[in-house]
Amino acid sequence: MSDFTIDDTMADIHYDLDEREIYNDVRAEIGITNSETIIDADPLYEWKYFMKTTTIGVQMGDTVFDTFGCTAGNAVSWKIKTGYFAWYYTSTYDRYDYYDYSIWIESHTASKCVVGHKNTGVWSSAKIQYGVGYRYLVSEGSSHEETTYNTLTARTTDATSIQKYGRRVMNLTWPQGVGADEMQSLADKACAKHAEPVPRATVKIIGDTVAKIAIIQSSEVSLTVDLSCAYMGLTATVFYINSIRIKGDPTGIPVGTLVLEQQRSSEANIIFKLGVSKLGGAHVLG
Repeated sequence: MSDFTIDDTMADIHYDLDEREIYNDVRAEIGITNSETIIDADPLYEWKYFMKTTTIGVQMGDTVFDTFGCTAGNAVSWKIKTGYFAWYYTSTYDRYDYYDYSIWIESHTASKCVVGHKNTGVWSSAKIQYGVGYRYLVSEGSSHEETTYNTLTARTTDATSIQKYGRRVMNLTWPQGVGADEMQSLADKACAKHAEPVPRATVKIIGDTVAKIAIIQSSEVSLTVDLSCAYMGLTATVFYINSIRIKGDPTGIPVGTLVLEQQRSSEANIIFKLGVSKLGGAHVLG
């Protein structure tokens, strides 16, 4: 509901269509930057190895642990080098391959590794030779940031408005929005708002009654008026008050002139109904 109600029995009404704010080709743009990390050199890693020759546990099933410590850098990972082997000797000291054993990495940290191995056969004189290696960082590598600059654009047109009034271009060049969706939304709303001329009305009220004087004295910019004029086809059409001029005639009767602008559909208030069962008591609307 508007703040005031005025009809053609109360005032002289002049109705105009203002074409100064027609825009039907709206273009928006914003500068954007994009930063990217460019790898100049990858990190460099190397392997360091230790060789170990030892006797497998004399009694079948006994476990022996060997500990290896880092001598350069910190270990990123450890492994038992492939190609390890075990052997035993006969009474004539002939060397033969031996397979009844197992070997594994028991535990490891950035500074050391523990390797376990045990005899699973019956040869007490079996020996094993194996290598343990660790991978460590030699060079951190290098990179740099590169920034590119681009212009993000969006555009909306209203073909019907262009056909009626010719092309009217609005450039939104201020940095609004942060992406394509936001900029397109701004352009869409501006085009919808300005595609048609703005109806304006000038209302002249002679304060010859208490009700008219109350309207003249209470009017403020941005308040709303329900304007009706059968001849102009206006039926409680909502207008905003843009300006007010008040003067007195020689008889001392105040005369108020209100310049009004019709409310656009996008500016209309959204009316919603609140449940009243819990309002008015301890409950509040937050």
